[in-house]
Amino acid sequence: MSAYASQLPAGFINQVQTVAIVGVTGTIGKYIASYLVKNGKHKVTAISRFDGTDKTPDGVEVVKVDYNDEKSIIQGLTGQEFLVITMSTTAPRDTQSKIIKAAAKAGVKWIMPNEYSPPFVEKEAMGKDLGFYDRLIKTRKQIEDLGMKWTSLICSFWYEFSLSGSHTRYGFDFEK
Repeated sequence: MSAYASQLPAGFINQVQTVAIVGVTGTIGKYIASYLVKNGKHKVTAISRFDGTDKTPDGVEVVKVDYNDEKSIIQGLTGQEFLVITMSTTAPRDTQSKIIKAAAKAGVKWIMPNEYSPPFVEKEAMGKDLGFYDRLIKTRKQIEDLGMKWTSLICSFWYEFSLSGSHTRYGFDFEK
């Protein structure tokens, strides 16, 4: 449901000020964090595992959590308005769902889930054919059912995904 400036209470700030990022040292998260810090309009917090040792971008506050302890995640996310999830594909499958549940309890309003892809949901046939559709829909529904809103980063197929995927992706068979 859309909300317009004329419908908002006096003193409403029309800008996200606090952003938490899961996966801030990874391939995608480090760039999101760096640009948000460089912009200077956001307080950026890295939500990191207790055993995480990678260096975070300068200007990012680090909060250590245990992804198997909901209270720990809630504590780490309290005070955050926007949560960006950029976890590795090797992370346990239930981790994102645990983070989303904790985010709702912590009062997070917006989540950008761990989906960086073409518009699979909007192009249902493509998403189902490649096996992503049901997972994306389930995640978005979970966010909505918990009273939060989601936003998604839509991009095209990554070069590596399309060409290295053999003849099953775009018809390329480099062995022939």
